[in-house]
Amino acid sequence: VMPIAQTLKVLGYQRAAVVHGGGMDEVALHDVTHVAELREGEITRYQLSPEDFGFGFHPKEALAGGTPEENRDILTSLLQGNGQQAHEEAVAVNVAMLLKVFGQEDLRENAQQALNAIRSGQAYERVVALAARG
Repeated sequence: VMPIAQTLKVLGYQRAAVVHGGGMDEVALHDVTHVAELREGEITRYQLSPEDFGFGFHPKEALAGGTPEENRDILTSLLQGNGQQAHEEAVAVNVAMLLKVFGQEDLRENAQQALNAIRSGQAYERVVALAARG
């Protein structure tokens, strides 16, 4: 994560977070996540676990997708507020980290806010509205 964070610094970025969790380039629920956070020219390295977001660990298999059709159905259910817990929380932890980059520092609060939005079904309504606009 450090080489990418250092590159972002050289490119002039002021805020960024480079994450790597359990072999994936995202915040993970199945392992710890390594973070290099760039803030105003300084890079800080740390680790996060699902507990930092108020969640527990999930096995990697709980997050696995499938065929394109199966993935479409998983995403549709998730956006409609009917997703599986592991999928909901995977999206919530990554949104929480993104919100942190934009100045909302409380990861637990961010994750809960994201989870509430996911479970409300509002995300699906927005996607449908965007698709209708062409």
